[in-house]
Amino acid sequence: MDRKLALSIAAIIFGRFVINITKRFPYPFVSDIAASFSVPATSIQNVIALNNGTGLLSPMLGTISERYGRKRVMLAKLSMMTIMSFIGAIFSDYGVFVVVLFAFGIGKIIYDPTFQAYLGDVIPFHRRARVMGIAELSWALSLVIAAPVVGFLLDTSNLQTVFVFLGICLAIGTVGIA
Repeated sequence: MDRKLALSIAAIIFGRFVINITKRFPYPFVSDIAASFSVPATSIQNVIALNNGTGLLSPMLGTISERYGRKRVMLAKLSMMTIMSFIGAIFSDYGVFVVVLFAFGIGKIIYDPTFQAYLGDVIPFHRRARVMGIAELSWALSLVIAAPVVGFLLDTSNLQTVFVFLGICLAIGTVGIA
């Protein structure tokens, strides 16, 4: 595998890693997030369920890259999620939080099949399993890394700081893919 392709794959996997953090960061901190909005924990659990429910749209939205191109769609999703992160950082409102997490869910269900299709396009068949295995580490690592980082940010600051952190990481992923 040449260096340019390896860097491209690393950027795409980093983008997926950050997207996975946007999906997983609320789980361990439901009560802290609920307290920050003065809502019951069940309200935050419902938002998480809504985020997970976006997966039901994946048969319709997962094929967008076939129409618009893999790189363009990955960049668009990371850019959209970056913007949504900064909106979440600016507006400390429960309704905005709901919209931001819903957008995160939509971004994930579009990005994941797009990056998988891209890897299928550029990785020789006999090497795909290894590359996909490495890409799947982003799911496990997203919680292993996100939980302590988000916990620290919530302990020392607030949820808006978490959204700034996510926005910066998503922007780095966007630049990496570009």
